[in-house]
Amino acid sequence: MRLAVQLLAAAMAIGLVTAPAAAGAPATQLRAGQPEVLIDSVTPHAPRRRGSVTIQGRLANGGDTTLADPVVQIRFSPTPLLSREEVGLILSGESLRAGTVLPDTIKALNTDLAPGQQVGFRLTTPVRALNLPESAGVYAFFVEALAGGVTQATSGTVVPWFPQTAEYEPSQLSLLWPVTQRPAVAANRLVVDPRVAEEYEPGGRLERLIRLGDTAAVTWLVDTATLQTSREMAGGYQVLTGGREEPGGSAGAARNIAEQLSAAVSNKPWVLLPQFAIADDDALAEGGLTSMVVRSASLPLVIRDSATPGSTAGLGYVTEPGAQRTQSLTTLVDAGVRVALMSDASFPPDPELPYTPSGVTSVDAAGTSIAVVLSDSRLATYLDGPFTTSAERSAALQGILADTAMITLERPAEPRNVAALPPLLWDPPRRWVNQLLKQLTDASWIRLVGVDTILTGGGEVPRQDLGSTPGKGSETLPKRYIRRIERLQEDLEGLTRIVDEPDGFGESFTLALQRASSAHWRRHRNGRQRLLNTVAAQLQTERDRVRVVSSGTVTLAGDSGIVPLTIANDLDRSVTVSAQLRPQEGIGLDYEQPEPVSIDAEAKAGLEIPVRVIGSQAMTVNVVITDSEGQPFSDSASFELRSTAATRIAGVIVGVGGTAFAILVVLNLWRRRRNREQDPQ
Repeated sequence: MRLAVQLLAAAMAIGLVTAPAAAGAPATQLRAGQPEVLIDSVTPHAPRRRGSVTIQGRLANGGDTTLADPVVQIRFSPTPLLSREEVGLILSGESLRAGTVLPDTIKALNTDLAPGQQVGFRLTTPVRALNLPESAGVYAFFVEALAGGVTQATSGTVVPWFPQTAEYEPSQLSLLWPVTQRPAVAANRLVVDPRVAEEYEPGGRLERLIRLGDTAAVTWLVDTATLQTSREMAGGYQVLTGGREEPGGSAGAARNIAEQLSAAVSNKPWVLLPQFAIADDDALAEGGLTSMVVRSASLPLVIRDSATPGSTAGLGYVTEPGAQRTQSLTTLVDAGVRVALMSDASFPPDPELPYTPSGVTSVDAAGTSIAVVLSDSRLATYLDGPFTTSAERSAALQGILADTAMITLERPAEPRNVAALPPLLWDPPRRWVNQLLKQLTDASWIRLVGVDTILTGGGEVPRQDLGSTPGKGSETLPKRYIRRIERLQEDLEGLTRIVDEPDGFGESFTLALQRASSAHWRRHRNGRQRLLNTVAAQLQTERDRVRVVSSGTVTLAGDSGIVPLTIANDLDRSVTVSAQLRPQEGIGLDYEQPEPVSIDAEAKAGLEIPVRVIGSQAMTVNVVITDSEGQPFSDSASFELRSTAATRIAGVIVGVGGTAFAILVVLNLWRRRRNREQDPQ
């Protein structure tokens, strides 16, 4: 018996995982090899005793033979569902339930259905014909298609049943409403991906989310990087198109979004501000970029106070579902984070529970306890879609309603507080969301509440420690990519060090690097590389504005002399720099380190460096611009150094050689004369 229970539980788990595939295919893309029943809608979504249940859909023939005189009918399972897992089993087609035929729903479709064709149906049954009890429950309906008396296809759906006579206490749901975007914006208002600007347009993704969120009691999750970007773009921006920068045309639309987001952050009762650009703080912490982890937590509050003075929106740390790492938590806690939002898959109850506990726990980080809101992973699956077809949309909607109903029915007298987080880049159909919000608002078994209710509502149960079990989807940004961000950060810091008034200087690049470290880039290699390449090129252009403009050959009158250098500053701020000389060939060169010189904005300054050459041959010398403390800034300039001392040395050598030759000639003549005198002839 125990083995049978375990096998059934495994089957249920498989059904839950495959639940999003429960719905059918588009009308033009039939499933090859077999007929399908596609349930497009169930009305009402939660029936009442004096009403009826109507199921509309299509029979699609994906097989290779004609279905002759097909018939459809409703089968109803009178036993209520036993668990949340069973909701997924029904919708995925994995359930062992069959139900009994409702005779009044048998309907001939009055047509032969050739391969590749489909036909619609509408089946209705009075609720009284179902003999539903006075107690609440979730029930399964199946639409069965037959041809020649043989079942061809079956599809199931789920319906909550909560009569007025039922006794229960409704659970509470905090639906988090993510307003974020993939931050493909480089420095100086340069949009790398045109889709960023499109999301601000009227009817675009961001406007749809903001307008839909205004209609219900949801908890807003507003990425301040999106707010900050919209505010910047409102002042004009450029779009990188085909390698060229072109003026963007959505400044007005961006201004409208900035105003709407500011109003939401300022006026909505429940607002959480995640780390700036949903930074991949785990990857940053692992790469040693602690300052960027801290900045990801501090920027949201700075932007909040700038855009919406007086707002009480709080800071919250958000991780993608499945993330298991804890390295960044201590740093984030030191930066002021006291609330985190994670998937409940990261914190399974320990021991396992036969019901859904409240979605809250706590984590200790360096002696500080932070509250963790746990997003319900099953509800997140339905919120993630897909929503391509009407059948997929119906399955997702009925799944959420039935799943929340089952949470309450697990313990009718002990309501729980749960949270649900859609994908951070959520883009659901407008009509579907309107239906969802209306049904959740009207539902008697669930109440929409703010995230503060989850945090203060109690119900915490023992859970496994964070990271004690492996999790899927916990990959972070690659180490090589993070190292490149670190190098660019160092280049930016080097540029900032030479500027006389660094306040606010380089802020555009700081934000761009933070955007490049977003967790949104984890599975988008080409997009993140394009963004970082663009930022790197922009930063190099800025660094090249401070440069040595003198070059060529410098010839000394002896082994010592003066090397003149001219340094140009094309920045809009004054800088203070010095210079170092480094021979490429390692030949000795002594020089006197020049004092730092201040160069006004868009001006030039000269340096005269006393040098002494040790050696006689020409050398190539690199010029290293440094800050006032001697830290290198740039080494892109060089010149050739020659000394006339080498010419004088050569002259001396030639003179000595000539004298020696004359002496040798005289000695030779004397020796020959002496030999003749001694000859006895």
